[in-house]
Amino acid sequence: MKHLIATLTLAAGLAGTAQADTKSQLCDILYAISEDIMFIRQNNAPMPEAMRIVAGEPVLEAVVRDAYSRPLFSTSKHQQRTIREFANDNYRRCIEQD
Repeated sequence: MKHLIATLTLAAGLAGTAQADTKSQLCDILYAISEDIMFIRQNNAPMPEAMRIVAGEPVLEAVVRDAYSRPLFSTSKHQQRTIREFANDNYRRCIEQD
């Protein structure tokens, strides 16, 4: 959870700077946040806790809702695969947006 907060803080800071103006950089940030959100999902953190962390950020709220609509796995192998696939899916959608 602390890693997610750090990533969100970084994302908020970078999003307002010229350094993060490129789509690729913003999508990289979304990828990292997606990994963190699915990580906390796979560790059975309560959804209200995740929503409080991203409150006021509609895109990130949608990422949380999407993560919590996905299955929770008990084995590390399946958790890691799910985290990677979720982050990859969000990155792909981000890159493909006009």
